[in-house]
Amino acid sequence: MDDDSKALIKAAAEVILQPVTKVMGDTIGVLGGDRLDAYRKANRAKWDAFYSEEKSKIQSETDTPDLRMAAEILGQAQDENRDELLRVWAKLMAALIDAKRAHVCRREFVEVVRQLEPLDATVLPLLANPASMSPTRLAFIASQLNTSHDQVEVSFRNLLRLELAWQSTPPSRSVQPVVTALGRQLLAVVG
Repeated sequence: MDDDSKALIKAAAEVILQPVTKVMGDTIGVLGGDRLDAYRKANRAKWDAFYSEEKSKIQSETDTPDLRMAAEILGQAQDENRDELLRVWAKLMAALIDAKRAHVCRREFVEVVRQLEPLDATVLPLLANPASMSPTRLAFIASQLNTSHDQVEVSFRNLLRLELAWQSTPPSRSVQPVVTALGRQLLAVVG
């Protein structure tokens, strides 16, 4: 990526990140605005560390990143404090500037990732695994993640709603979703 593109991404980040904090500060008072600003700074610092790690893996940067998508990613990442999702945002931004992956970054990924929960981000790659999961995908994944069947089933429901997974049989306790093309494309970008 050339210096002009880097400067544009940085400028977009500053434009998006600063006014929102000022408006919130004016709306909810100085103390609330200061706290919100502090939370966002902490989130941006964590995201930046994850992003730096992902960016170091890129061999060649694109000269034409989607600046609108970059601004949307930065805006969403500053309001996210859960590490699992901050990592996904960092991976999505890295993919956006990676010459090998930028062409498969879809703007709808921003909206999809915005609606993910941390467990969803962990469950989706497990669902994409072609290995047999016994006795059911639900039981296997719950066991792998050391969480309840109900938590995984709720995650499945969200992945189905976001069209990252689909199920050919009616929902039941033996939920057996599989990853859709959209889910596979998202995993190819952020996996």
